[in-house]
Amino acid sequence: MARALKIPREEVLRSAMNVFWAKGYNATTMDDLQEAMGLQRGSIYLHFKDKKGLFAEVLDFYKTEVVEKRRALIQQSQSAKAGIELFFQNLIDHSIKNRKIPGCLNTNSATELGATDLNFQKSAAAGLRTWELFWVETLKRAQAQGELSKEKDVKALARSLIALTQGINVVGKINPDRAYLKEIVRTTLSLID
Repeated sequence: MARALKIPREEVLRSAMNVFWAKGYNATTMDDLQEAMGLQRGSIYLHFKDKKGLFAEVLDFYKTEVVEKRRALIQQSQSAKAGIELFFQNLIDHSIKNRKIPGCLNTNSATELGATDLNFQKSAAAGLRTWELFWVETLKRAQAQGELSKEKDVKALARSLIALTQGINVVGKINPDRAYLKEIVRTTLSLID
């Protein structure tokens, strides 16, 4: 039976998440993780099996800590359209303020591992499908609230919002200029006017 971690698991995962987010999977070494997590190498292997197992758990943690909170912003907004606008405003804010961990961990990992790691590719594709369903539901809510024409193809718009999200995550790493990013968002969101 494995010994319990002396540091709360959430804290350990957050530290590992920040390292993977900042450096990428391949560039992150076990020494980097050991230093950030405050654990000896043996403890990391004992609790997470290996680097890949730790990374998989970090991605699940990221989903809870970051992705679900971003979705909640949209769901808790009084209107679907206001929620969508708030989501992209926060995405731009992250691009500008968090230069040590730029972009999105999922997006960064997809561009790094998507072509070479079949398991990660499947996981990333499932994540995109989940986002598509979420955006479709949000856009249907916008239609029900009278903010979006019933004639609009919500599935096509949902895919455009996914592309916009990924684009901001990547472009924001390279050019974290608020006006530049807002123009990209404004142009795409004009599709839902």
